[in-house]
Amino acid sequence: MLQGLLDDLASQRAYVAERAPVYERILAVLPDVLPLDRLAEVWAERSFGAWYERPLLLLASLRADALAEGPSHPLFAAIGAEADLAAATPDAVATALTPDRAVWESLRHRHVQTNETTRAVAWLWPAHLLAETDPRARLQIFDVGTSAGLNLVADALSRIWTRPGGEPLVLDPLPEITLRRGYDLRPVDVTDEDHARWLRACVWPGQETRQRRLEAAIAAWRASDPRPDFVTASAEEVPGLLPSAAPPHIRMLAFQTVMRDYLPDDERRRYQEGMHEWVAAHDPGVALWVELEVTEAAREGGPPAAITVHVAGETLRLATCDPHPSVIDVAPEGVGTLRRLLHSR
Repeated sequence: MLQGLLDDLASQRAYVAERAPVYERILAVLPDVLPLDRLAEVWAERSFGAWYERPLLLLASLRADALAEGPSHPLFAAIGAEADLAAATPDAVATALTPDRAVWESLRHRHVQTNETTRAVAWLWPAHLLAETDPRARLQIFDVGTSAGLNLVADALSRIWTRPGGEPLVLDPLPEITLRRGYDLRPVDVTDEDHARWLRACVWPGQETRQRRLEAAIAAWRASDPRPDFVTASAEEVPGLLPSAAPPHIRMLAFQTVMRDYLPDDERRRYQEGMHEWVAAHDPGVALWVELEVTEAAREGGPPAAITVHVAGETLRLATCDPHPSVIDVAPEGVGTLRRLLHSR
């Protein structure tokens, strides 16, 4: 269960160095103070997919404990109220990992659930392209790995995405959305303060813009009427649960955002096969499946993430971006082909 953990901690340390320096400091300390026997015990019944899942779970669990306990927590100044590098000492990290702390229950039971609403561009942008090509269309949206469902209400949030030159990425108008549904094996209820605090803990300390957007998304979800539907299901079950038919002028858009790599290999394969079958079972352009996922080239210095759409027998790359996207590097050929396929419908 701990095989390769130190390598993963080192990789995550390099990734967060400029994005969250206090996490870089903690990740530098962890190999020397982490009780590996205790960790092996609490993870004995668990499995992990993406290489970054274990490091992120460790960091989020520490932060959740600090947020819950408050100023008396040894890492509160470092990863609770502020992002104080000087407070992330080896002694503080070691004390935060003593056996009596709640961090161990989080490590045993919790899952990384960022619910990063900047990733909602994965559905907002294709939805806008649909509205441009077919003004009569109405849309049903389905979020696979929905967590708290915040991406399902992200159209109520500010539009923060630009192209590399700084010009806004146009996302409006959108079609009328007649159904919002999320699928998750462990859906999060943001009306529960413990669940909301866990989402806050999954935002990195010092990233105030992300924190403010999360709070706005939680407020938008709580205020939505009707609220999105939730279906408790594993990823491989989702293709069989999606609608098998659509009424006239209804389009269906299923999307996922940095979810695929968390799945075990067999489940990922079954999920992907099922999604391709779902798209193919409908008239061309009626069903779209959009992925915002980390690319294979990311660890080799290539584009860290890509927005890909599967529609009408085509797989089209629409753009590359950061996993927490604000700048969208558009692939004109893919966008042009998508417009043509949607218009032909």
